[in-house]
Amino acid sequence: MKRKKEKEKPVCPHGHTDEIIPCFYGLPEKETHKKMEEEGTAYWMGCIQTLRIVGKKIMPNGKEALITESDDPKWYCKIHKITF
Repeated sequence: MKRKKEKEKPVCPHGHTDEIIPCFYGLPEKETHKKMEEEGTAYWMGCIQTLRIVGKKIMPNGKEALITESDDPKWYCKIHKITF
């Protein structure tokens, strides 16, 4: 029987794994945002995105496309009040 692969817990740059919540991007509905702040289940980051080029790919039409990756923080530490 195969076991589901457990998700790795995020580790704060200061070395602990507790009190870490995911960053939320975008514009949530008013009730969602209120609930998120009250329960502390996610950290709202607004609408930002920083992309970096990680490669190039030739498309079927012969044009070159850039492959990008996001550098936006994915986690927020409630203890140290930092994103990473």
